[in-house]
Amino acid sequence: MPRISFVIIIILFFIPFHALSDEEGGIFNTTAEEQDDFGITVFKGWDDTEKTLFVVSEILLIADWGQSLDINRKGVSDNNPILNHAPISTVNTYFAAWLVANYFITDNLPNDYRKMWLVGLVLGEIVFVGSNAGVGINIAF
Repeated sequence: MPRISFVIIIILFFIPFHALSDEEGGIFNTTAEEQDDFGITVFKGWDDTEKTLFVVSEILLIADWGQSLDINRKGVSDNNPILNHAPISTVNTYFAAWLVANYFITDNLPNDYRKMWLVGLVLGEIVFVGSNAGVGINIAF
């Protein structure tokens, strides 16, 4: 099961962030004409701060995911009622969905609210991950 989680992390996390690369030739780093051909517009209209906050939020969600798996394996109660004593497959599905939904929620927010959403998510995840770490919960995939 840990290998499946690792594959999910690779697919959901590292591949989409090729879009943030300044290297030429990447599928997400294309000209407007090429985007029309592919039908891809990732991070369109996002400024650098929003991209950075998004990456940080995804990293923290992945850390939270790893901690939730550790909570699950230790048999400790999770404060999230959806994940409390849930099967590992539910934990994996929950966080995989969150990682994808985070992009679509962020992308569909008006520009004025995008940073507020991301800052709120980052601050919330810092609290969750930090408090879990404070009681001995590890990030364990």
